[in-house]
Amino acid sequence: MTDETGTRDVLTIIEVLLTAEIFNRNEELGINDLNPRCREFFGAGSSGSAEVKRPLIVSEGAIKRAFGSPDTVCQTVRQNPFVGYDEFGQRLSLPSLDAAAGWFLKKGGAERIRENPVLAYYYEGKDGIDVRYRDVLAKNPRFEDTKDYIEGKVSRIIGESEEMREARDLIIISAPDEVEFSLDRLVCTPRQEEIIRKIAVALENREFLKERGIYEFGRLLFVGPPGTGKTSLALAMSRVLHMPVLEVRLAMVTSQYLGETSKNIDRIFDL
Repeated sequence: MTDETGTRDVLTIIEVLLTAEIFNRNEELGINDLNPRCREFFGAGSSGSAEVKRPLIVSEGAIKRAFGSPDTVCQTVRQNPFVGYDEFGQRLSLPSLDAAAGWFLKKGGAERIRENPVLAYYYEGKDGIDVRYRDVLAKNPRFEDTKDYIEGKVSRIIGESEEMREARDLIIISAPDEVEFSLDRLVCTPRQEEIIRKIAVALENREFLKERGIYEFGRLLFVGPPGTGKTSLALAMSRVLHMPVLEVRLAMVTSQYLGETSKNIDRIFDL
């Protein structure tokens, strides 16, 4: 293991420890404040729920499983005076948060702070780094855009309903973070771009609109011959609007039995 690799591994572990300590101390932080790597490490959202159980815990076993770090790296981390270690549970902690945060910044953690909303929340306004929590949070991938969240939400909607289960079998669902298209790759007219922006604003303020009796908005019908970009635009909008794509294929809906096709369509719209 080179010194460079060892330093990077130590920084990664300290970043996780800092994230856990800051997150545990600040109840206002939620799952979208955890970057994807930390969500995976702590198992946040794995059940499809956006609730994060506190306290977040960092154990040596979890570190080795997640990062493949050798024992020497964990020993190096434990030797730092600001790191606490519980022999019984083999858990690491940061009793001295300020000292650990200062060390992390001094050792080159600035770029990691700019990619981790939890760290940005703590470091904003502190000497030695220019970082804005809101900017870092805005760039962080949303948990609601992940397949785990979408599948969890669909499962709760379906519940014990046989009809809903049948409808689910007729739909291909893609979470926004699975979609590879983006508006940057498409040519839209100014009018089309304006419509998409309006829908985005409406979705962000849907509770405000509901309170005023406005429940239906943002319905678009794409019309045109094959190859003009209807599907590509729909997929790109998924990422912009943070909405899943539900794809229904004709062959999956049609049935040879009388009335079954219309029932399938009804089930799909119910879901």
